Amino acid sequence: EQTSSSMIAAEVRKGIEQAKKELVSKDISLGNIHIGDGPHPHDGTLPKAVITPQGELVIAGKPVPATPEQHPMLVDYRQQIIGIAEAGMDIGAQGADIGVSAAKQALWGAFTGKSDKEIEA
Repeated sequence: EQTSSSMIAAEVRKGIEQAKKELVSKDISLGNIHIGDGPHPHDGTLPKAVITPQGELVIAGKPVPATPEQHPMLVDYRQQIIGIAEAGMDIGAQGADIGVSAAKQALWGAFTGKSDKEIEA
């Protein structure tokens, strides 16, 4: 059965939309977010820190109280992380579209007898 590039693209987009839904509905871990050039330990010695969908900071499973001034900053920071992740997902989807299109053109070129240089072009 033939699989068209539009079917592949639709499946990629479906997966990305599901990932975006999960991103906004689940805790966002702060352990893999890096700012600046300082050390970034990944050896598990630091307690797990997350920002919940409600904008609460939780470290080692315990909520850390935020002042009324800090809470909007936590919500904004979470939204910025989500925005960056969604932009990365969109770029990935576009890359997948380009890859499928290039593969399709290369296969078509090979089947129609084009030279390697013509296919590469």
